[in-house]
Amino acid sequence: MVSLAFQLEDQRLIGQVRDFLDWTLDHQGSDGWLGPEPFVPNATIPRLVWPRYLILMGLVVHELFLLTNFE
Repeated sequence: MVSLAFQLEDQRLIGQVRDFLDWTLDHQGSDGWLGPEPFVPNATIPRLVWPRYLILMGLVVHELFLLTNFE
């Protein structure tokens, strides 16, 4: 959605992208973890990292767009 928003130059989509990324970073865990913990507080299920790659890729694309368009 990040790439689409900037390629279309759709201000509504860009706003949604920024709101989502800002919320995600504002709610980062004290240990740096992005996203929710497993549903059971004492779960032995390991944290899944692959969904974080999607968030991180969105952040990278967002920053690349800002750097290339506002230099």
